[in-house]
Amino acid sequence: MANPLVSIIIPVYNVEQFIGDCLKSVLNQTYRPLEIIIIDDRGNDKSMEIAIDMLDKAKTDELSFIVLHHDHNLGLSMARNTGTYKSNGAYLMFLDSDDQIVSTMVAQSMTSILASNADFSICDFYSDIKNDNRGGHLLCTERYLDGMSALKAFNKGLIGVSAWGKIIKRNFLFDNNIFFVPCIVNEDEPWFFKMLICAKKIALVQDALYYYRYNQNSIMSNTKIDKMILSNKVIVEEFLRIINADSGVKNNSDIYLAYMRVLVLYFTRLVNYNKSLPNLKRFGYNADYWGVFSKAIPAYYRLWNIGNYLPKCLQSLYLSIIIKLQKIR
Repeated sequence: MANPLVSIIIPVYNVEQFIGDCLKSVLNQTYRPLEIIIIDDRGNDKSMEIAIDMLDKAKTDELSFIVLHHDHNLGLSMARNTGTYKSNGAYLMFLDSDDQIVSTMVAQSMTSILASNADFSICDFYSDIKNDNRGGHLLCTERYLDGMSALKAFNKGLIGVSAWGKIIKRNFLFDNNIFFVPCIVNEDEPWFFKMLICAKKIALVQDALYYYRYNQNSIMSNTKIDKMILSNKVIVEEFLRIINADSGVKNNSDIYLAYMRVLVLYFTRLVNYNKSLPNLKRFGYNADYWGVFSKAIPAYYRLWNIGNYLPKCLQSLYLSIIIKLQKIR
């Protein structure tokens, strides 16, 4: 039986020094057929010229490509969504244009997916020595997990959240309306959270098949800080929307733990950058884990739950104190 078509979605924006290596790693894949989708997110260097020249020379019956042009720069989320909508493959994956994949990445992932009818696969990654300890590695030793078991592993730091390193059934995304929230950073988080809630089976490929290139441009300007904090707020709201849309998950402790992780991060960044805190009560949902004496949750989160019972004038001071105490610990 013929292999199913896999679409590789590559957003491109000012990566002329890396796009050649990225595309070489795609062209060297042992798996066929492939559809390469390049999204021009309107950079101002020669990335697109390099990409189109390489793909024109490489095109075959089993290796096709599509070039899509945004009218102006829309960012990574929208570029990935554009590629998803226009893809023709039964399966798709996201590849950042400064990264690379091992030649057997697609073949190994598809073997695991097809053997189990999994909704998507996750592989491990590697980076340069300086940045290979950044976290997010695949540390779970199981070969297959259901979505809620994977969420438990995610809460323990055994599975990474990134959109890259995964091959996904296209219909799984469309059937469950799983797309990236536009115009935010860390857009992978609510996207992956919903993937885990909806997945019936996930294939885990233990090999490091994705090369992640760390972005060294880490200087945080005030504009970047404001965007990061606004993104954190949007992510919390999106998590809450996903949870409230599915009554069957509200009383799952791992849902609560995943949600509290992003909620605490949002409030922590507000405190760290001296921003005013919103009312914590706005961010609760109807579940069994919001009480002060709930033994099903970590003690630190029980301290957070106390904040829900305080008047707003005391709540901000209280939350600031427990955030700073946690930082000291």
